[in-house]
Amino acid sequence: HAITLRYADDEDSLHVSKRPAIDYDYGESDRYEAVTVGNHTAYYTEFEYNETTTSVLVLPCADTTYSLFGDLSREESVDVAESLACE
Repeated sequence: HAITLRYADDEDSLHVSKRPAIDYDYGESDRYEAVTVGNHTAYYTEFEYNETTTSVLVLPCADTTYSLFGDLSREESVDVAESLACE
């Protein structure tokens, strides 16, 4: 099961999802760029949809995978991910 929270204002939105860890190696994908979040490696990408750039950051943890997507820069995505309890 997954839990997703959506934060939004008049201009921007952010979705944060927490789900059980999945068996996927994001480091093997050409789509994602490895970024450092605290002491962990996360994976970042952007895509264009409807003339809007959407960012995606995936943070694999021991038993949990967090996903962030929305209208954030890479730096903002990392800042939000650093607030998550990745153990």
